[in-house]
Amino acid sequence: MPVMMVSPQATAIDTFSITINTANPNRDGTGTITAFLQFVQKALRAHSLRFVAVGATSEGMIRLYTSISGTKRLLKEIPVEAKNPGPLDLPWSHTWHPLDDDRIDLVLDSATTLHVSTHNADEFECHAFAAELPI
Repeated sequence: MPVMMVSPQATAIDTFSITINTANPNRDGTGTITAFLQFVQKALRAHSLRFVAVGATSEGMIRLYTSISGTKRLLKEIPVEAKNPGPLDLPWSHTWHPLDDDRIDLVLDSATTLHVSTHNADEFECHAFAAELPI
């Protein structure tokens, strides 16, 4: 009899938000890196991450890291373009869908934390849309 693998079904989507603005050009997990999304009571699956500049941006990167038992590893770099928003021009923004865009099933368990940093001292609102997974 064939066996089917079934992925755990997630509950309702929650939003987790932080603001970052400290320059960190490092790619090795050192320097100022902010915890963005982490396990609280149940594992989390991140469905999408949205980044919105608060004002003008300079060319650089937003970097995402996973930290597994304290060891940080670069997961994704998102290019930021230089942009000076005005009355008719919205600030820079980007939405990343890990599974759809890069085939990354971003599940955070009790040992894993998602961290974020910005290459330049530009300010960004960071929003994670994630769901708890049943234990």
